Amino acid sequence: DAFASRSRARAHSSLPTQELLAMKRGHEEVEEGAEATTRTNKFETERAQGLAGEANGDGGVTPATPAGEPQASVAPKPMAAAAVAGGAKGGETVEALAVQVGSLKGDIATLEAQLKELQAIHSRLIVEHSGIAAGLPKSRPPHDPSWEIHQNPTNGSSYYFNKRTNASTYDKPADYNPRTKPDVPPELNAKGPPGANLFIVRKMRRGEFDDFDEFDLREAFSKYGTVMRCELTQDPATNWSRGFGFVSMSKAEESALVIKMLHGHLLAGKEMKIELTKEDGRS
Repeated sequence: DAFASRSRARAHSSLPTQELLAMKRGHEEVEEGAEATTRTNKFETERAQGLAGEANGDGGVTPATPAGEPQASVAPKPMAAAAVAGGAKGGETVEALAVQVGSLKGDIATLEAQLKELQAIHSRLIVEHSGIAAGLPKSRPPHDPSWEIHQNPTNGSSYYFNKRTNASTYDKPADYNPRTKPDVPPELNAKGPPGANLFIVRKMRRGEFDDFDEFDLREAFSKYGTVMRCELTQDPATNWSRGFGFVSMSKAEESALVIKMLHGHLLAGKEMKIELTKEDGRS
């Protein structure tokens, strides 16, 4: 009984002690949380002050970390120093732009001088071209040899008929401009001596026509001697040249020179084939 009494007394005496210990631990936890909150608030306040100081240019206060250790940072430059640095840089930029402007002005002056030289050359070439053009023979108007002049048996009026297209008109066609044949003496419209008579061919595709005629042929061959005869065979259905004919020179030497200078070469855009006639020894 005595032992039980003592045990009950110890149990009753121990209850307040446990409660006190629990209350003490609770108070300690509350105090630690308050201290942590205070440190956090202090850090945030110092950081805000530092940012405000940087914005105002008066330097900043380095905030402490929650652990109480200061952060490693460099205080920003004051605004006055930044303005001085910006002004110096702006001055350098202005000087560089001034140098570029001066260089561009020099380039403009050089280009203007070159332009004046080119304009002078252009003016001189126009004058030279005008002089050359004035000395060139004028191109003849187009002529379609298929046009013929006929007479209306009813009223006796003349009209134009195209043998190739079967077109007819009483008005003069724009492409009817025949050249007047020169009066050639009989002695200059006959065969030449042996060895001076040539058979000529202007290589043309089947159905191809051009306005190259006997006048052009005589003019080309006259550069190498006296032309006795000049004939181009015409298509009776169209009056266009068939591209072959005969040319007689006054001397055999002249015919040999014509063959040397024109055979195999282009004349009015067509390759020429020139050889002696069969009578004069063509094989």
